[in-house]
Amino acid sequence: MSIQDHTERLRLLRIDNTTREDLRMAASVIALHIDEMIEQFYAFVRATPGMREKFPTEEAIRRAGKAQKIHWMENLFSGQWDERYTRAVQRIGQAHIDHDIRPRVYMAGYTFFMDAVVDVLARHYRKKPDLLARALKAVNKAIMLDLNTVLSLYFDLERDKARKTLHGHARQFETDVHG
Repeated sequence: MSIQDHTERLRLLRIDNTTREDLRMAASVIALHIDEMIEQFYAFVRATPGMREKFPTEEAIRRAGKAQKIHWMENLFSGQWDERYTRAVQRIGQAHIDHDIRPRVYMAGYTFFMDAVVDVLARHYRKKPDLLARALKAVNKAIMLDLNTVLSLYFDLERDKARKTLHGHARQFETDVHG
């Protein structure tokens, strides 16, 4: 992903310094509940056909939960969408392809977490609706940035994989014809 692409994403999503400040405010609340949210998410994964097969062991779930916590709290909700963030998203996109985790599956994960974040923030800011609105808007923008970025990378990786497969078939066809 180029710097230009990244800058364009931020502009289109209307992410600015105020968004980053509001996101850090929300992240301090989310951090208090992130372990519980991840635990609830993987209970959902274990109970959902089509998702549970992607995490065949408790060790796989533990590793994924740990990586997810790092990504959400240190990369995404920090508001520091720099080269480190981009590399993390590239690793995530590659892992999704390697483990055949399709967008419909991880979009279910985003939806689950968004619901959990809304619940946590709504309880915390129940008497401060202005702060709640700011926090929710910032979190929504961050999650949409992440989803936009990971989907773009996922599709780029899938396109590259298809291109390599096609070239391999073409070379094999050419070898067969010459033979």
